[in-house]
Amino acid sequence: MLPGGRNFLYTIDDPQLGSLRARIATTGGNEPGVEVVQADSRVQYTGSLHSDGGYLVYLRAGTLLAQPFDLVGRRVTSEPRAVARRVPSFNFYGSADFSVSERGMLAYQSYVTRSQFIWVDRTGKRLSAASPAEISANHGRLSPDGRWLAAAAFDVERGVSEIWLYDAVSGAGRKLVFGPGIMNMPVWSPDSRRLVYLLGDREHSWPTLGLRSLDGTPEKEPLPDTGFMAPTDWSPDGRFVLFNNSALPAITSAFPSDVFAIDMARNRKVISLLKTPFFEYQAVFSPDGKWLAFLSNESGKAEIYMQALDRGDDSLRVTGERFLVSRQGAQCLRWRKDGRELYYLGSDGQVYAVTLAFRSGEVRAGEPEPLFTIDAEARAAIHSVVAFDVSADGNRFVIPSMTSGESSAIVVLQDWESLVAK
Repeated sequence: MLPGGRNFLYTIDDPQLGSLRARIATTGGNEPGVEVVQADSRVQYTGSLHSDGGYLVYLRAGTLLAQPFDLVGRRVTSEPRAVARRVPSFNFYGSADFSVSERGMLAYQSYVTRSQFIWVDRTGKRLSAASPAEISANHGRLSPDGRWLAAAAFDVERGVSEIWLYDAVSGAGRKLVFGPGIMNMPVWSPDSRRLVYLLGDREHSWPTLGLRSLDGTPEKEPLPDTGFMAPTDWSPDGRFVLFNNSALPAITSAFPSDVFAIDMARNRKVISLLKTPFFEYQAVFSPDGKWLAFLSNESGKAEIYMQALDRGDDSLRVTGERFLVSRQGAQCLRWRKDGRELYYLGSDGQVYAVTLAFRSGEVRAGEPEPLFTIDAEARAAIHSVVAFDVSADGNRFVIPSMTSGESSAIVVLQDWESLVAK
């Protein structure tokens, strides 16, 4: 709402323009209002402490701008002035890390691209780099053949995340999936030739699934679109792609989260796999395809459970008892290639290893063994689901890490208008 209570400021996405249009409209009216500015984020109005006018505050190409504005005339009066650079926004969603008050205070999140994927041993000792330094990513997945690391890196100037491939040995990278929108959470096919990923773009109301081959071969048929879809795994035989229909519980606690499978061999039919009153997500197949490990909050917090899979010619379903694996909360889980050990990121930031023994349809999980800690700042490098990965023999891990340099911070400016004028 704008001063006086009759008018309000809002933004609308313009797909043809590729950015947002900010408008002022009147409450109770039917007109869309007057366009006042184009932006890459939401737009906020604040009055001036030093004049009768005010400012529109917004982001464009990663720069936080304040543009003098005549509220009565509904028009800008001069060119925008830069307040800060490299402030993150999130494309056509309009969200952005800044806030401004009516009393001359302005706050913003400074953005620092200083995360990197590294190889570590079971004690957390650094072995080598798995990606270039000074990227911004915290979600990485190794290809089954061990050659590539797929990661979603954030571009602060465009407000998008893009999927990059990094050579698992040299760390050299190339951009694979890019464009307007959010590309995240890449999942490998078992032959290491394709990636399925979360795709948020202007064509869909909710994030859905994208599919891309490494050699550029076009897909013969699209993946189904059932609403919110976040991919989590691809079965060892290549037949099923797993996804859940919600994001993290802290973000979408008002929505259910169930686990589904897409049958890639049967006209890409969607199969409901886990559907309970609880929040279930991040499901992954065991290396032999006979078990499903997943997160569920049925105990009151997210823990890892395992359940056997029953496969038919036209179906896939979980069967039998659920077995608890983790103890004090979990966020991300990975298997060793022989299926005898499972690793997960605990709520305390530590990576744990759990030995598994299978017999007569039952699984016995050993006591979780703490291995090493992933730095908290690395886990929060961008607004994304954090993910590490492990080598086939379980002796090496690829994790997000922070390189040396400036720390990210929330910056608060007092009387920012005077600072900008100088």
